[in-house]
Amino acid sequence: MTTMLRMPEILYSLSRNAEDSTTEIETLEGLEDMWANSPDPRSAEESYGHLRYHTERILLQHHKSLIGALRNWLNLRETPGTVVAAKLAADCHLTELRSDLFQLLEDVDRGHTKFPPGLKTYYGNLFYDYLSRV
Repeated sequence: MTTMLRMPEILYSLSRNAEDSTTEIETLEGLEDMWANSPDPRSAEESYGHLRYHTERILLQHHKSLIGALRNWLNLRETPGTVVAAKLAADCHLTELRSDLFQLLEDVDRGHTKFPPGLKTYYGNLFYDYLSRV
């Protein structure tokens, strides 16, 4: 069961240690809560901007757990989690996720995702763009 934390509590809990001892689960829960509690949850653009701002802050101290959390979202193979994780990987230049993005692109091409089949080309192009920016 996930405890819903407010933004200051999330940032405090993720930054309480100078070393990267935060688990992937804690980071994943924090990211999900940040997404859900963005300034305007009805706006994907606002929510993404909010999440990216905080992701860049978390990245400095909790790199490994952040990579693991984003990898978890990439492996969902559904929207919005996978799309958000892929975009964050591209925007933050997370080269550790390059092979995951390549595998995602192959899975989209083969139809092994939960994305609508009629949008295979759209998602393929989207993930190709993200992969090219990592």
